[in-house]
Amino acid sequence: MNYVSDIFPRIAAIGTSLNKRLLIFAIINCVALNFSFCQSEALPTEYWTVKNNEEIDLREAIKLLNIAKSKSTNPEISRLRALTYINLGIQNENANSYYLASDYFKKALSDIQQYMDSLKYIPSYDYLLAGNIYLKNNLYPQALKYFNKAIEMNPDVSNYYNSRAELKRILGDEYGALKDYNSAIEKNDQDVYSLANRGRLYYDKKEFSKAIVDLEKAIQLDDEFMVAYYYLGLSYIEIGKKELGCMYLSIAGELGYFDAYASIKVLCN
Repeated sequence: MNYVSDIFPRIAAIGTSLNKRLLIFAIINCVALNFSFCQSEALPTEYWTVKNNEEIDLREAIKLLNIAKSKSTNPEISRLRALTYINLGIQNENANSYYLASDYFKKALSDIQQYMDSLKYIPSYDYLLAGNIYLKNNLYPQALKYFNKAIEMNPDVSNYYNSRAELKRILGDEYGALKDYNSAIEKNDQDVYSLANRGRLYYDKKEFSKAIVDLEKAIQLDDEFMVAYYYLGLSYIEIGKKELGCMYLSIAGELGYFDAYASIKVLCN
């Protein structure tokens, strides 16, 4: 099989879903290492005849990458496996399977460290991902190091500042967090996460009018942002608009933010 003429048309035919892209990237890496091994052992025949719109589980990509990693010390394999673990973690987090999500995020850590120490060029976004995984694992010094590196490499990306702000907020540095949220919103005033997070910080600082401005804008940008509804509801209750606040708490609960129901019991009944 000719690498250029046969592999790339297959990639084009398979489509652009995240799951398929990750698996195909893994295939390409394996092919680059040793195609005959990949074709005969790592990949069943059906992987080479994937049809349009057919989904492939990310766990299959992990199996392939595990085999490729056992045959090579190429750090790019560690990078691909880390990214796949991260996406599996996100999938499970979104499905409220937090134990599984945490397990996948932990598995990503060793691969992240390995390829970060080995590759000559690493995109700034990888540093952001690494920082977020260290943050999820409560490894704050490493998270800060990678957030700083992402910003150093590309200081114009709003969500880099938002992620560092979240770390600073967790560490109790409200001044530093607010400064980074402001930087994120200056870079992109449509950044819904930075607006919602700054609104939450204003709520924590008891600056409720400022919180309401940010949280209402966040909801305008994303009308299913349940955490924004939650803190908007709490903010309205704090300024004496209980009925409006309780309505927003109810919406947060309906969207899946179940902490809202505990607040409703205390504040609205």
